[in-house]
Amino acid sequence: KFPDWEKEIRAYYNNWTTMLKSDIPQNVEVLRKLAKTHYHLFGLTNWSEETFPYALENYDFFQLFDGKIVVSGTEKLIKPDPKIWYVLLERYHLNAQESVFIDDSLKNIETARSLGFETVHITPETNLEKELIDLGIQF
Repeated sequence: KFPDWEKEIRAYYNNWTTMLKSDIPQNVEVLRKLAKTHYHLFGLTNWSEETFPYALENYDFFQLFDGKIVVSGTEKLIKPDPKIWYVLLERYHLNAQESVFIDDSLKNIETARSLGFETVHITPETNLEKELIDLGIQF
């Protein structure tokens, strides 16, 4: 598709996994606890369509979402474009006002908040479980 960028594209696809960060164990543990409750877990990710199978295979916490994940590469939309949240809401019949959006990008948090979601902005200092309890989530 982009012959002028072939060298760079090949370099990316040959090395992209080395750029991945590891998961955050304490946050994954919170997801595991939530998965055992009556709450439903949904994902909204900016992974590409080509690389998301790698994520599913190598990050077991994605299984906690029961396949209910909107992948930007598949949808041809990307956060923070509000349209990708509408895909999530419509596809899974969700109400933003009854949902919590968790992300490490402040722009994504701001968009989700503008759509009516409760939000938790993840930073290295965030205690996710405490933040969710403060929102009334019960484990």
